[in-house]
Amino acid sequence: METKLGDYPLPSRYSCEEPMAASGLKDIMEAPSPKNPLLPEMHSKARSIMGLGGWIACTLRADAFFAFTALATQLAKNFTLGVWRAVLQWAHYIVATKWVRMTYRTPPAGGQVINFADSSLINAPNGGSFGGHCSCFEGSGLIDWRCFVPRRLTDSSAGAELIISTAAVKNILGNRMFLRELGCSQGEPSALYLDAQAVLSGAEMERVSKEMRYQAARYAMLREARDVGAVDLLKIPTTGNLADLFTKPLVGEQFRRLRDCVMGVSQWTLTDLQATPVKN
Repeated sequence: METKLGDYPLPSRYSCEEPMAASGLKDIMEAPSPKNPLLPEMHSKARSIMGLGGWIACTLRADAFFAFTALATQLAKNFTLGVWRAVLQWAHYIVATKWVRMTYRTPPAGGQVINFADSSLINAPNGGSFGGHCSCFEGSGLIDWRCFVPRRLTDSSAGAELIISTAAVKNILGNRMFLRELGCSQGEPSALYLDAQAVLSGAEMERVSKEMRYQAARYAMLREARDVGAVDLLKIPTTGNLADLFTKPLVGEQFRRLRDCVMGVSQWTLTDLQATPVKN
């Protein structure tokens, strides 16, 4: 990656302390204009950088995965100066932080995989919502992570969270079957941590509101997974939800805190995540 970036330095006023600026989504979705022209001559180079960086983010660098997903939505249809600069920031971040390596630690007694899911409402192209879920052993780096942009299926925050929660449950069920085949059965229900109280409350109810009736099947899926002992739905503060890293461009202390957890740089506990961080 460093070789690919040899002739393309980090643009001025950009930082490689995070993979994407706080305004990154707005910047890459900005329409072409005289100040933000299309750059067809740089498109092939950007695709080459994204190809290598995408492999790195998918296999090794969960902390850079959200930015990769967001950039991929714009690469083919809206490749502007803003997108090119964001690609360079993301790639330079990967190089500048190559010391951040996925670290796995010995699982605690019982070896239970824990899971997180989150979504942000309508922050993606065409009214979509970035969402993500991830899995790990407590205190260790991620063993599985996803970030995607489902089509606009809802116009509410609760609906967006519900869509991602059911996607996470499907992934959890698949992982439980895989672990069982390996002789590592998860004896206890798999914990799924959410910061969406509306989803947690909805899963406890047999009825849904008129406005949410089209999501009734998703709530039923959550209830069934819980009732058969496969999944426990649990509350966690937004600041401690590891999946928050896959829903929006985080920066500063919150980004570094979650990055160090998902990459296993710091040996964290659920108690650490559930505590409200002290602002400097």
